[in-house]
Amino acid sequence: MADVQMVEYDTKLLEGTGSFCLRSKKDSLGYISKNKWLNERFEEGLSISRFLKEISKLVLLNTLTLRFSPESSMQPIIWKFIVYG
Repeated sequence: MADVQMVEYDTKLLEGTGSFCLRSKKDSLGYISKNKWLNERFEEGLSISRFLKEISKLVLLNTLTLRFSPESSMQPIIWKFIVYG
């Protein structure tokens, strides 16, 4: 993996690789409902960016940014979390 990798989520990515949790259970009601909700938000102007930075072979820093359309008064939502593997 490069130093930093960026992934932009959209409806095509959801259909292809899937979204965050429950990817192994794509036929479950929860997964289907979550993707439906996300697709509806994408139509309203939501954008999701994910930045991945490899800290070591076993540690990955994730920064997830949710933004609404420029017309929205909502501030971006940013989560930072570390994945150990």
